[in-house]
Amino acid sequence: MMPDQSFNMTPLELFKAYYDCRLTKRNSASALLFEERLEHNLMDLYYELEAGEYYPGRCTVFVVEHPKVREVWASDFRDRIVHHLLYNKISERFHRRFIHDSYACIPGKGTHRAVARMEHFSRSVTDNFSKPAFVLKMDVANFFVSINRLVLDDLMTPHIPEPWWLALMRTILHRNPVADAVVASRPNMMRKVPRHKSLFHAPENTGLAIGSLNSQFSANIVMNVVDQYSKHKLKLKNYVRYVDDITVFANDAKALATIPEKIESLLNSDLGLKLHPNKTSINRVEHGFDALGYVVRPHSKYLRRSTLRNAHRKIEGMCRSKASPWSVRQVAHSYFGIFGHANAWKEQGRLSAKLSRAGYAAAIPSSLKGARFPA
Repeated sequence: MMPDQSFNMTPLELFKAYYDCRLTKRNSASALLFEERLEHNLMDLYYELEAGEYYPGRCTVFVVEHPKVREVWASDFRDRIVHHLLYNKISERFHRRFIHDSYACIPGKGTHRAVARMEHFSRSVTDNFSKPAFVLKMDVANFFVSINRLVLDDLMTPHIPEPWWLALMRTILHRNPVADAVVASRPNMMRKVPRHKSLFHAPENTGLAIGSLNSQFSANIVMNVVDQYSKHKLKLKNYVRYVDDITVFANDAKALATIPEKIESLLNSDLGLKLHPNKTSINRVEHGFDALGYVVRPHSKYLRRSTLRNAHRKIEGMCRSKASPWSVRQVAHSYFGIFGHANAWKEQGRLSAKLSRAGYAAAIPSSLKGARFPA
């Protein structure tokens, strides 16, 4: 950043960004180090921002294999504070422009709200499953790695009239973390990431780092172009989007079949993106459809098999490694929460039994203890 006479950020805004950031990252190594001299470090960051001397630090990149192989880029804690600072300032002005049925990374929305909306549309178009209807699923190919940062800059700039905040947005957006990244995973793990899914091989000015608040928020700004086109030009009523996953319901399969080509044309011309060729499908609603980790069928909702496998694999791995009771409890409660939104009574019992046998009975929610599960 360059020094700017329009600097109008207060220390109180920075403190709020810090408190927002630590809600989920307080126990990370960089967070603990930052908090050793909290007030000193926050004021140093404030004066750095005021002087226009702030520049994001190095990112740590590692590979995760579940639910699929991908790179995750972790920013330093102080940089995450700045991400929250910018988000707190500009997010609401963008949220007001989003459609109602955009559900990712928006306060009050989320996965379960998106799935509930899909269930509502599936009942609506079938008249409570009394007549046939169809569901169209679409997915953008290599979404985060393919986002053009110059296009994103053009989408954001008109809505950030404050010069200092605009400069901060551009400092964060155009920081390419690849050159000085700290690689935390072993080389054999890094090689598991397909070349076209790796930020290391993305073209110039292309790609957002998966793992940051800034990237999640920016993804919604990019896909809002598709949302507005779908709702106001294509007049799609039963439309739901979560990140790059698009779901549309209708009674006419032929009409649905014309939509992907139109969406693809918009993606190519306006955003430099394209649909995944193998993830566009049209199915009968009554046959069931995938909905963000669940399978929705008439009058019921089940967990996807891959979700079940990942849950058991994760818990078994933690039990074998003798993980701390606190960490096992955190993971177990997360999965029990997912199970609780589906017809998964038996699966709750199997996971509870597995935790009990491994000596982690305390990780089982109190509401399930003593329950008699079906065989």
